Amino acid sequence: MLKRLAMLFSAAALAAAPIPAFAQHLAQAQGLAAQSYVSYLDVSLTAAGPAVQILAANPARVTAICQNTGPTNTARVGDAGVGASRGAVLYANGAGVTFDVTSAIYAYSAAGTTINCAEVVRQ
Repeated sequence: MLKRLAMLFSAAALAAAPIPAFAQHLAQAQGLAAQSYVSYLDVSLTAAGPAVQILAANPARVTAICQNTGPTNTARVGDAGVGASRGAVLYANGAGVTFDVTSAIYAYSAAGTTINCAEVVRQ
């Protein structure tokens, strides 16, 4: 009986654990607020050029969606320090990543490619 009770409390504790991405969607008591999907034009990354800001900081952003639309070369996506060995890797031909952040997002490509981003924002 005690073992079952302990398992029940463990399950309840797990269910009550905050989930960061979910918390982002419920920030500022706006969980049911209207949201919009905003798409942007492709951004070309110069081979071994400096990191390029692909999305500006946006306090209304819930989720950013970025995709490598280039046919052959990889890219990295992350903060302003993204580079050849830092950032989330996006392989060619549609690899994508989502970020639940409001800060600016940057991209880098050692061989050059094209990135497309969109964002879900609170209205």
